[in-house]
Amino acid sequence: MSAPEAPSPTLADPAPTLADRRQPGAGPATTGNNGLIDELLGRLTLEQKVELITGASFWTTAACPEIGLRSLTLSDGPAGVRGRFWSEQHPSAALPNAVCLAATFDPELVERAGRLIGSEARRNGVDVLLGPTVNLHRSPHGGRNFEAFSEDAVLTAQTGGALVDGIQSQGVAATAKHFIGNDSETERMTLDAVIDEATLRSTYALPFEELVVDHDVAAVMSSYNSINGTSGTESPLLESLLRAEWGFRSLVISDWGAVRSVEAAAAARTDLAMPGPESPWSEGLVAAVRAGRADEADVDVKVASLLGLAARLGALSGIPPRQDPTALDDPHDPSSPAVRDLLATIAARGAVLLRNEGATLPLEPSPASIAVIGPAATRLRVGGGGSATVVPPHVVSVVTGIEAAFPDALVHAVEGVTQHRLLRPIGDRSTNDLGAAGYDVELLDLEGTVLAAQARTGGELIYGMGFPDGVDGDLVTRIRVTMTLHETGPRRIGVAGIGDAEIWIEGQRVAAQTLRNEHDDEIAGLSRPPQLVLDISLTGGERVVIEFAPAPDTIAALRIGLEGPARSTADLLEEAVAAARAADVAVVVVGTTEAEESEGFDRESLSLGADIDALVEAVAAVNPRTVVVLNVGAPVLLPWRERVAAILLAHFPGQEGGTAIGRILAGAEEPGGRLPSSWPRTADSRVPSVTPVAGTLAYQEGEAFGYRDPEGDFAFVFGDGLGFTTWSRSPSSAALLGDGSLRVSASVENTGSRRGRQPVLVFVAPAGSPEALRFAGSTMVELAPGTSTVAEVVVPSRRLQRLLPSPEAGLIVSLGFSVRDREPARIEPRPVIFPPPPPV
Repeated sequence: MSAPEAPSPTLADPAPTLADRRQPGAGPATTGNNGLIDELLGRLTLEQKVELITGASFWTTAACPEIGLRSLTLSDGPAGVRGRFWSEQHPSAALPNAVCLAATFDPELVERAGRLIGSEARRNGVDVLLGPTVNLHRSPHGGRNFEAFSEDAVLTAQTGGALVDGIQSQGVAATAKHFIGNDSETERMTLDAVIDEATLRSTYALPFEELVVDHDVAAVMSSYNSINGTSGTESPLLESLLRAEWGFRSLVISDWGAVRSVEAAAAARTDLAMPGPESPWSEGLVAAVRAGRADEADVDVKVASLLGLAARLGALSGIPPRQDPTALDDPHDPSSPAVRDLLATIAARGAVLLRNEGATLPLEPSPASIAVIGPAATRLRVGGGGSATVVPPHVVSVVTGIEAAFPDALVHAVEGVTQHRLLRPIGDRSTNDLGAAGYDVELLDLEGTVLAAQARTGGELIYGMGFPDGVDGDLVTRIRVTMTLHETGPRRIGVAGIGDAEIWIEGQRVAAQTLRNEHDDEIAGLSRPPQLVLDISLTGGERVVIEFAPAPDTIAALRIGLEGPARSTADLLEEAVAAARAADVAVVVVGTTEAEESEGFDRESLSLGADIDALVEAVAAVNPRTVVVLNVGAPVLLPWRERVAAILLAHFPGQEGGTAIGRILAGAEEPGGRLPSSWPRTADSRVPSVTPVAGTLAYQEGEAFGYRDPEGDFAFVFGDGLGFTTWSRSPSSAALLGDGSLRVSASVENTGSRRGRQPVLVFVAPAGSPEALRFAGSTMVELAPGTSTVAEVVVPSRRLQRLLPSPEAGLIVSLGFSVRDREPARIEPRPVIFPPPPPV
């Protein structure tokens, strides 16, 4: 057996200093403009250089007209593009979440999603998209799992790479984040992720490596957490692994506020400290260089990376952008038929049918009556909470989608259970001073001067990440909301946020409360804000004023809700059971809220809650055709799974989720998804902990998590999922090719009565260690009934090397439709010989 001729250095090896590596013309290799960049560097003062590597604002970098550099705009939103403003006045297409994309096992479709995201970025004036997130679902308790793709590194790389290709085809930079070990949220700012080298290389680093090496991702974001003792923004891996080994030559951006030192961070390989204009570098780096505590050569390397990315994007005068402007897609309105149809298709092809007893789905012939039950039936959650939130132009609810898919059916919707802690957003259920739907908003300074006035219609006012143009957010001390309510009868008015809140009705102050953040993390406070609730009886026409003073050092945000009086759990359940008993079919739509799945905190429990479980059980007891639709971003416990007819996992399906769900139920679309992560059977099933001990989170399970845990107890595993047809396959064969890659193939036949799509999955393991199973790649087949094709998967050499750390042992290959449904492939037993890695 032969090992690689040039083995990789260990991660403990000291990295060369940046000053040693800085050679004439050694700017970012991806630009092809290194000589010009060196010349531009020579024209900058130290002060200008430091200004360039510190953000100019929350979302922008500094411009430098002297060298022809314009500002770059960055934006959150891996499931869309939020832009600089977080409001209904600047809507963006809300795509299905990352888990839904991964569940398609369809890189071509994901690339189309990426093209739309790139086009949306251009429409919003965004140069750099802060995504995709290629951390892993190490534990189902990870609060941000909805924003990442999978528990599996290869599926994460396969999906993330396709998304990057699509985004960057539109002349926009994608960002692989968060490098590295940011796989949970508890103590995320300070925890030390301790990961052994073998696991780090073969698992957690693999998606980043493939996005850099195979997809030329334009940027990487360094993480808040430490990795093996060193802060993410200062980690030697940014040099030894990312740059020296993988050859990355572009920009490393800090997570927001993650740069916490001057000299140490300056000597490391994070290039851009965000946000600005204040950061440790803006406050102290010039003085540190002048005093000899920091090296200006290190600063030069950072500036060169920024200029190289700017050149690639066409933000540097005289240098054409990498992407031909004539090859870019025309931006679409996010409400256009083309965008809506694409988003509905993605949502349907990512939806996973987990159970379908007696071919309950599709509902053919169309039922005469359908009861749609559950809190998510009318309040569909389109995406996860935190910085990934995108404000869409509209949301198609499940009720609306079912009504459209079953036009002749009587559709009756009931809530079934109270789940949302925050009252229903007021939206357009009020009028402003001009009589238009919505309300008036004023931003005031300490003296009461109005700095800006807006007419708004959304239920959320989030200004802390983007005040209106021309408004200095530091001067805003109060937000005033004025509206007229026209509803009558008992109502509850809710004001949620962090700060001092007052409610005034007809000139009288009727409620006031100081709302305090219960979390250390600002984003967590944004997703779980305290709420002032006023019970009142309305006669119609009341003028309501809300005064809100955001607490200092928080994200200025305010939510306004309006609902009828609270109802008892017993009354809601009785109403749901009556509706289910009277209907031909009961569709129960349940899920998680922003308080359970969001950035900033992990999930304490995987349960949907006792009230929701009781609702499902009660409905299933009176209607044998009970279909449960899960509106969740990550695994939940399903204690009733054997007692319902069908279970459809819709994920967070984006703005067209209701349309996709309706089409699936009616049989117009097949649920094409397969699970990208395994779901525990019970609360006692073994999963890795997300809680650090004394600041340390030890990845002591190594690679043995998810489907790779030999003692895992799962209700559903990686690759599980049903369609509307049946499949068979012939015995598979595999061959090692001369370039070190692996080719696996088998004949696949659609043996059912409907056209369908089926992902074909390949797994590998070292010979003698079948328990060390790894997903290695997949392909998608789509066939008419009674037809067949040869499905072929090629596993690249570089990937195979990561999956087989000891090639001398040889390998075991299997092919199938999931972890549980696969068979060994015939392969000639011979040594696995990898070619030497190419020079960096």
